[in-house]
Amino acid sequence: MPADVDVLLIKLNRSHLPAARSPVGGKAALNKLKNSTRGMGKKLEKLEQSSKDQAATTSLRKHRAVWADELARLERWRREIHDDISAFAAHGGRGDDDVLKVADVFEEMDCLGSGQTQLQEGGTSHDPLNVVFGALRRRLAEINDKIQEALAFVKAARQKLEDQTCSQSAMSALLASREYLNTLQKELDDQYAEIQADMRSTTPLTKTTTVFDEDITDPWIVYHDDILRFSDLHCVDEEVEAERRSTFASILEWYKHRMADLQSTYPDVIHDPYDGWTEDDHIRFCKIRDEYATEIHRRHLLVLERLRMEFPGVCRNELLRHEDMSSRSASYQAQKQSIRKAFKGRIAQCIEMTKEVYQEATKLHQQYQSTQSERLNQLSKLAKEHDQLRIWREQKIAQLKILEAQRAKEMEDKLAKAAEEHRKEEHRRHQDKQRIKFFHDEQNRQSLLQTQMLEKIRAAEEAERIEQSKYNEERSQYRHTKVLAKIEERRKSVEALEAAKMESLRRLEALRESVAVHADSDWERILSDTKAVSHAKEAVEEPPLFKNNSFTVEHVLKDRRAKLALALHDRGLSHNSYAREMLQSLGPAGPVRRDMKSTVNFS
Repeated sequence: MPADVDVLLIKLNRSHLPAARSPVGGKAALNKLKNSTRGMGKKLEKLEQSSKDQAATTSLRKHRAVWADELARLERWRREIHDDISAFAAHGGRGDDDVLKVADVFEEMDCLGSGQTQLQEGGTSHDPLNVVFGALRRRLAEINDKIQEALAFVKAARQKLEDQTCSQSAMSALLASREYLNTLQKELDDQYAEIQADMRSTTPLTKTTTVFDEDITDPWIVYHDDILRFSDLHCVDEEVEAERRSTFASILEWYKHRMADLQSTYPDVIHDPYDGWTEDDHIRFCKIRDEYATEIHRRHLLVLERLRMEFPGVCRNELLRHEDMSSRSASYQAQKQSIRKAFKGRIAQCIEMTKEVYQEATKLHQQYQSTQSERLNQLSKLAKEHDQLRIWREQKIAQLKILEAQRAKEMEDKLAKAAEEHRKEEHRRHQDKQRIKFFHDEQNRQSLLQTQMLEKIRAAEEAERIEQSKYNEERSQYRHTKVLAKIEERRKSVEALEAAKMESLRRLEALRESVAVHADSDWERILSDTKAVSHAKEAVEEPPLFKNNSFTVEHVLKDRRAKLALALHDRGLSHNSYAREMLQSLGPAGPVRRDMKSTVNFS
């Protein structure tokens, strides 16, 4: 923005004199000057708002100082009441234990009150701590009422002791006050015991709520020798402040999510850190476990034996479970410390970066204010030039109005002429639409007539086709009868030829039998062994060495598929496509067992 103002001032210093002679250049300069003045007004508003914010911050600090004084005054008043009760108890014969108990009640009230304030600031309505501390607040209110009654009774008794001169009446008043204080002390002791029990039961919960502590969500920082909260640190640049606060909020959200994840991972360790054991037994358990170094051979058995000796009444499974619980507790504490350390480092880095960014923004803001004051002085010097520009502007506006009136009249004439032309064009388009509609109607009528004619032709062709199909059926039946007759005649002629051939063969065989000399020679019988030799050569079938549960060569050769494959191979037709189809089409002679199914593919 400052650079834009400098550029505008330079342009005005260079062109304000020619602008009076050039209407166009003067109008542009005037528009730029308006924009610059509008921007300067917005910046002045921002400066006023920042000064108001600084005043509000100063007022807030004053109010906080007054609040601190008021808290100090209330603390002095509480101490005076405590001293009065202690002095009266010493005067009336009360022991030091009673005074200490009354002091303990006040301390518990202060501690629980601060705890309630922190929980109310950090917790939610669904937090279990709010439910527990709600009961504690009600009990503390009752104790506070009783203490107020005791103070009133003590003051009345003290007044009687000061006014009465009779020792007997003074003694009776003292005894009455002592009896009342004894009764009150007993009630306070009971309430104190209940509060202590509730506080012990809520200790694990309060440990988990440190995420919402004000020192974490809004830490104390030192900025320009001033101690204040991080939320009270403001920047002159709102965007920078919003960006740094969003960074701080993201770090805080990261810490909350990490702590919430850790608590969800170790819920049993948080709600029951001693696993049902007493604190002394748990400390003794951890001490015994830590006595044995991790590098000792059979450390687990040694530790378990020692624990069983120290805790004879606890079973082995309980000791193992408690050891696992102790390990989980140590892991929880280590992760918790690591998260807190990382969180503190990131918060410290964020705060330091915020301080540096705020200081840089403050320095830039101061520079901007100084340059702004100089520019305001320069703008005040241009007031006279603004008056001249205003006069020129009024004259120019009058001329423009005259020109605008002339242009408006010309525009009206053009619009009237254009309206007449538009009306004629609409009339022409309407006539064209009528002609086009008539043309389309005629086309539709012609197409309808043509469709009807085609339907008639198609019906006639269909009737003719039906008649022709009847005639064709008769012709095909006649031709089929002729073909069957020819086949029968050919079969009869073939049978006659076969019969004549067989008769000729029969006659030739009979003639051969009648004229031939029978002298057969069987060389196989002549050259074969005699019965004695053949008996000696017979092989003795020995029992097989193992049982064959699969196919044998004989079984394979008995299969018709193997026979067909061998026959085709002998004739050189095994690689023919028709042979492959035949082998694939043939199946086994009978059903094949599931475990004997062959995987041989004859293709």
